[in-house]
Formats: sequence, C-alpha cells, structure tokens
Amino acid sequence: PGWLDQYSHGCMAYEKDGHCAGGNVLHDWVKSSTFHDPHLHCCICGGGSTAGWKESGSTCQDTSGWLDPHGHGCDKYLSDGHCAGGYVLHEYIAKDRLNNPHQNCCVCGKQW
Repeated sequence: PGWLDQYSHGCMAYEKDGHCAGGNVLHDWVKSSTFHDPHLHCCICGGGSTAGWKESGSTCQDTSGWLDPHGHGCDKYLSDGHCAGGYVLHEYIAKDRLNNPHQNCCVCGKQW
C-alpha cells in the first residue's frame, strides 16, 4: 500500500490499464525503474505481499456464475492453457472483451 509510479498511479491503475494481470507484467517496459518497479511492489504485477490476506484464512473462490462472452467458465481457461497457477499465460486473456477472467477466476489470478 502507498506505492506510486512517477505519474502517481498505484497498483490498481496497472491492472485497470492492462499493464499487469494475475501476478504478471503484461508489457516488459513496465519493469523499468522509470516506472518505479511495479513488478516489485504490486501483487497484480507479481510483487508486493499478500501475507495479510493469506493469514486471514481467506481462500480464493471463482466468481459464481462467471462466463466469458463465449460461454466459457474458469475451468475452460485452465483446460485450454490460457491460465494456470493463478497466472494469465497469454496477454490477450486479461481484457475487458473477455469479461476479465483475471478478476474472476482464481486460476487466472483472482486474489479473493
């Protein structure tokens, strides 16, 4: 908490703007020290800490009833190899046009 890049953007902006998803940086240029290393400070980019969340005993649950526009649920993203282990494996997956699987499926990076 409290981390900001040189434009005063926090971790949520990196997710919203599609620069990071599911613990992955989606654009290599984001890893630059020019941007104050979000991959070291933001959970959504692969850094930061989820220790408080883990210690609270919370477990991730897929968003109930979530489907992408093609009628695919979270299990399909795993079986098709688009996501695994809480990470988006292909940049094009973490998009609004697919109803944001990284925000709805634990296998794609949903945190809670």
